[in-house]
Amino acid sequence: MRPAQESLVRELRADAIVTDAHFFWFASLADELDVPCVQFYAIGAFSTIAMAHLIGAVKEGDKEVTIPRLPGHDLMIPTTELPEFLRSSSEVVVDYYKPKNVHSGPSAYFGVVVNTFLDLEAEYCEMYTRDKHAKRAYFVGPVSPPPLPASGESPCPGSGCLRDTMRFITERLVTKVLEIGERLWPEGAGVRSTKDEEKEIVPAKAVMDAVTKFMEPRGAGEAARSAIKQLAFKADTAIAKDGSSYRDLLRLIDDFMQAK
Repeated sequence: MRPAQESLVRELRADAIVTDAHFFWFASLADELDVPCVQFYAIGAFSTIAMAHLIGAVKEGDKEVTIPRLPGHDLMIPTTELPEFLRSSSEVVVDYYKPKNVHSGPSAYFGVVVNTFLDLEAEYCEMYTRDKHAKRAYFVGPVSPPPLPASGESPCPGSGCLRDTMRFITERLVTKVLEIGERLWPEGAGVRSTKDEEKEIVPAKAVMDAVTKFMEPRGAGEAARSAIKQLAFKADTAIAKDGSSYRDLLRLIDDFMQAK
């Protein structure tokens, strides 16, 4: 994959590079070509910050951990619901995150582009910028997903795109921070895990009970639907002309131009 990507960038004589966070080698290529390179984060500010703060937070034998240093919330998460690399000792995790070379660490990038918008994660966007999680941060979401295939079935059902490793962390944003969703299994009712060999099947009755409770008149579901309508309006506003995401996209383009 790397040789083909590098060859394409050279052939196109790119003026700037926007890359998925997994493709760390683009930082050194951008440095070689003397062009700015930004990483694209699809998961949003909350999940990115939560993962960064969980590095080294799990001690041996811990059954659950509080996500450290989150503004306004004390969020607990069972260790079984964490990505495997975050369950490791701090020494192992630090080694996992150690840059593959001097050009691949976060400081090597011009900045990050995050798929979120200010009105969705205001506290976390501000924290992301204030705590210097990147040199520059551009919040340009919501970025449109690809169109559905002819079958009408989503290519990323349920835990598909998040692949369980991020689903449980992102769930806290939906259920605890934004309060626009309900988990299907009450805390402690069974084991959910990012590892197939650990997780249990959610009983059908638990799903039915959660949905029934969520749909009760004047209940959590009604409040959630109202909040979602407001967020949908704010999302449309963010990407419209002069919206927060629109302005951040223009700022990214301006910064690219100035970096030339």
